[in-house]
Amino acid sequence: QPEGETISGPALSLRFRDFTEKWFTDRPFPPFSIDVIENATGEVYRKTHDWKVTLSLYDGNGNEMSDRMGDVDARNVILKEGTAEVLELKFVVVSSKHGNFFNIIAEVTEPAWVSSFLTKFISPNFVVLSCRLFHNPKRQIEDLSADDQLSRMPGIGRLYAERFAAAGITTIRKLSTIPLGPNGRPTRSQLLNHLRRDKGTMTETKLVEYVEKAKEIVLKSDQMTGSNGLLPIPSTNENNN
Repeated sequence: QPEGETISGPALSLRFRDFTEKWFTDRPFPPFSIDVIENATGEVYRKTHDWKVTLSLYDGNGNEMSDRMGDVDARNVILKEGTAEVLELKFVVVSSKHGNFFNIIAEVTEPAWVSSFLTKFISPNFVVLSCRLFHNPKRQIEDLSADDQLSRMPGIGRLYAERFAAAGITTIRKLSTIPLGPNGRPTRSQLLNHLRRDKGTMTETKLVEYVEKAKEIVLKSDQMTGSNGLLPIPSTNENNN
């Protein structure tokens, strides 16, 4: 313990500052800070004397995956006067395949006596998305237009966007032309056979849901721009001066 000071615990806690709760694989995680906090006062405890904080990654199923968020040096940081900066984490897996979220657990591992006085910190749930979504982000349904690429539509990933494109369906407008109802079942069945190749799992219910949403987007978009996709030209009255 620091000379001349007695700590009775757990008297200290860790806290994250500026922590990002949504990020992408293969891109450096935004920097954030770790503080040691005195529980009694809420102030930063400055006498840390080069304490080491180790970060561990757990998925939503409770499995440890620390080796999937950067090398060992990035996962161990040194506290200087009660604060450390975490700078070089990088995730290589998406959270959707691992319980839908991740948590980072931080604990002081050196010196050993500190663990008796300082509780571990568990980060808020956060998600890690595929890096392709960083370059081609999905848009909210209400922000989509009829001629947006189909890959911008929530729920349609890269693989299915490519399969739709191979069938000549590259935009939301083109998807909206797929017929619904009993008479459209042969067309939908033919498209589903194409989408399901190589173990695809698209169901008719899901396809119909996408088509219905596409029709809604096209209707709204055309109402705003005119049925031909162009901005409507205001009518003029030749009798007005």
